[in-house]
Formats: sequence, C-alpha cells, structure tokens
Amino acid sequence: MSKLLQFLYRSRIFLVFLLLEGVSVWLIVSKNSYPRSAFLHSSSVLIANTLAVRSQIMSYFQLKEVNEVLAYENAQLILELESANYLIQRESLNEKSDSVSGKSFSYHPAKVINNSTLKTNNYLTIDKGVKDGIKKGMGVISGGSVVGLVHETSDHFATIVSVLNPKLLISCRIKPSGTLGVVQWKAGNPREVQLNFVPRHIYLQYGDSVFTSGFNSALPEGLLIGTIYKKGLKADEAFHQLMVSLSLDFSRLDYVYICMSNQQAERDSLEMKLISQP
Repeated sequence: MSKLLQFLYRSRIFLVFLLLEGVSVWLIVSKNSYPRSAFLHSSSVLIANTLAVRSQIMSYFQLKEVNEVLAYENAQLILELESANYLIQRESLNEKSDSVSGKSFSYHPAKVINNSTLKTNNYLTIDKGVKDGIKKGMGVISGGSVVGLVHETSDHFATIVSVLNPKLLISCRIKPSGTLGVVQWKAGNPREVQLNFVPRHIYLQYGDSVFTSGFNSALPEGLLIGTIYKKGLKADEAFHQLMVSLSLDFSRLDYVYICMSNQQAERDSLEMKLISQP
C-alpha cells in the first residue's frame, strides 16, 4: 500500500509540474511577440508536415483507383486513334465513310495479376473473364504492341498465351518493304523473337520495323512488334535468318487491353463458307 501511495504522490507531483510548465509556456508566448510568432511558425510547419504525410499516405492507397481510371481513359484514346487513322486512310482514297465504321475493335482494360517470361511456354493471367465479355481467341495488346491471345477463360479471370510462347505464331509485315512474314519466339531471350519465311530476294536493313499484318482477325493491323536487329543469309537457304528486338518489355506489364473485334463474327462466317466448299 505504501508503494502505491508513493507512486500516486509522485504522479501527482509530475502532473502538477507539467501543468505549471504548460502555463509558463502559454504566458511566455501570449505576452511576448517574438516567442509567439516563433511558436506559431513552428506550429504551422508541424501541421503542414503532418498534412503532407497524410496526403502521401492517402495517395498511396488511392493508386489502384487512379490506375484503373487511367487504364479506361487509355482504352478510349486507343479507340479514338484507330477511328482517326481509319478516316485518314479513307480520305486519302477519296472514299466516304463515317467514324463508326472505322471502329473495327473496342478495347477493354484488364490488370495483369500473374506473368511469366522465363519459362518455355509463357502465359499471363488477367482479372477479367467471361462475365466481362472476354472470350477465347481475343487479341491482347499493351502500349501499341502485341501481348498475345486469350487462351482460356473463367467467370472472372482469363489466361493469355503471350508472344513469349513458341505456340503463338503472329502474321506480320515489314516496313518499309511491305513484305509478309511470321513472328515466333524461340525459348531463350525474352526480348527477342524470330522472323520467319521472308524470301531471300527481299532487301532488308537493320532497324526495319515489324508490325502486325491484320491477317489475324483478333489483332488490329499496324501494331508494332519490334525492329530487325540481326540478319543472316546462307547460300543454300530460301529465306532470311532474322531476329527482331521486341518493342514491349513483358517483364513490366501491368495493364493490358483486350481487343474485342466488332467484325470478327462476320469475317469468320464468310471464311468458313470457303472451307466448307468442295
């Protein structure tokens, strides 16, 4: 009991000391202009720093929402750019058209939640699925470059077979020559792919750009794949040996865009009639 009384007594003395200290500080600040201004300045700095830290913390937790908004805005910009390019092409050919007919694709953003780049067969997983309108075979792009094609879907997720997968062959066109070829990844360097079936008589230069040809109805024409950085030609072979440096760094993918073709069903139906004919 005596120890408790001693503790309470000492605590009372400490509280009285703090109270007297507070009164002393208040008297000094309130009765003297310089201490008062210094105190107000220090208080303002402390409050400003506290608010800045609070703002940074709130901004950090809002990054996901901000990224989603930016992703949807980018999807709209991609759509408008495609439409504008279509109209320019039609005008150069003196053809009349409306802006709606130029929108052969619509673009829907999705977040990458899993990604591999160093396996033999690489895939991505995104946070959109059947309930978001995603279907098997749809094209996937990012930053104006090809990512791959939708492989499998569930209600809320989808897997993407990426360009870094030997199973995916992409029809392409080389500029400025306009020559067609096929891009395919050979397991190894995730920053390069092979460019196959380019005839030996075609003149090529280092730095020639490689774009999607549009022959695959799931991918828009003119998406950048990369540039030629290595070439060879053996005397007994009919095709160039070419390597393309990819324009897209697959290890840094965050958001991608699903290409939903507005004309794919019509095109596929017409081409199926050719297959069914004897």
